[in-house]
Amino acid sequence: MKQKILIPEDYGEKIVQMTMNLSSKLNQKQRNLGTKYILHIVNAIRGLVQQLYLSDQEQSIDSSKTLQNTLRLMKIWFRHGGYEQIDDIVRDGIDKINLKVWINVIPQLIARIDIKENKIKQLLIDLLERLS
Repeated sequence: MKQKILIPEDYGEKIVQMTMNLSSKLNQKQRNLGTKYILHIVNAIRGLVQQLYLSDQEQSIDSSKTLQNTLRLMKIWFRHGGYEQIDDIVRDGIDKINLKVWINVIPQLIARIDIKENKIKQLLIDLLERLS
């Protein structure tokens, strides 16, 4: 019988923090793991932004898929948006993505208005101002 391994939800964030803060104390394997994790986050955000941008240009928009991908983008953004590279990608993505995409998630955006990370908070306020 295989044992199921449970990975905590904040596992990736711990790897990123460990890589960023303790890079001089980590061995090469640990630094590579943190770098790969960040690379996967960046690529995921780029893919979601591209999908949301292109979904507006399609004739037959699958609104449930668009909503699902918007929520995925928000989850990654709110968790990792404090890093400069990720913040830049989300900022560019918000400029490219049609505002109609964000209308369905206004309650979720407002619920996160008290987020502690200043970069995320400022970008969130900018997005809500554009929506209003």
